[in-house]
Amino acid sequence: MSHLVHFTGNRSPSISDTITIDGVPVDLTGSSVKFQMRAVGSTTLKVDAAAVIVSAPAGTVRYDPAANDVNTAGFYTGWWHVTLSGGTLQDTPEFLVEIRDHGPVSNEYISREELKEALSIAGQAFADQDIDRAISAASRAIDQATGRRFYPDPADTTRKYVPINPGYVMIDDLSSLTTLTDTGGAVWTVNTDFYLEPINAVAEGQAYTGIRSINRPFLWDQSNQGSYAPGPDGRVSVTGKFGWLAPPPEIVQATQILATRLMRRGREATFGVLGMGLDGAAVRIVNTDPDVQALVAPYVRTVAF
Repeated sequence: MSHLVHFTGNRSPSISDTITIDGVPVDLTGSSVKFQMRAVGSTTLKVDAAAVIVSAPAGTVRYDPAANDVNTAGFYTGWWHVTLSGGTLQDTPEFLVEIRDHGPVSNEYISREELKEALSIAGQAFADQDIDRAISAASRAIDQATGRRFYPDPADTTRKYVPINPGYVMIDDLSSLTTLTDTGGAVWTVNTDFYLEPINAVAEGQAYTGIRSINRPFLWDQSNQGSYAPGPDGRVSVTGKFGWLAPPPEIVQATQILATRLMRRGREATFGVLGMGLDGAAVRIVNTDPDVQALVAPYVRTVAF
């Protein structure tokens, strides 16, 4: 067993395996078996539950996932924890378990299945690891080439900005705003004290890049009756989800072209080994491929903060 895939929320199919030692099935008569699983990079068990021994003489086992086992997309490592009849413990080698959402990973701009279709290898799993690396490298190269990212923060974060004048603040790409606090600590009301620009960003599938005051200046000093003097640090606090809600079609297409080129380059390399420095290669291709350049050009952010 090397790589299992479950879609988020799907409790079927069961996870099945045969417990072996040196390739020979272990007789599990009188034994008990647990299925254990942790997120990649974590030492905390997400699953630690009893498995079913399907056939003790044949060493076959099965685990039926619970709802909480498959509720979060990500990569996990799983293994069988066996207590043999005499009390001896045996853990099997770990195997990869992927819990996958339908569609791309949240910070990647195409899905594995979409790239497989483009490469005419739909339904095949032999290149999955190379595909995942190519998609990740292509997505991050697009970010670097455009100076922005086309996915939102998973949760609210707070960033601070210095207004360029009493009426305007340039900000990083923002998909949704929670609060705006001025330098004096006062919370402003959207569409009363300020509005977000571009005004039609949401309708056009874009992100907000600026904040325009309506009837009160930024750098507001309440103790001085609304003077333009800055507050404690002269900055405005913006809390919300930064990034775009979703990549536009041009970015999706550019990512597919770039990931396809990276895959073919890697698969055709000497000995079929995907070379090191994939991110660097991806950035170079963005800068030299005319189709990719044309697709991403309208989304390149030239304003520096």
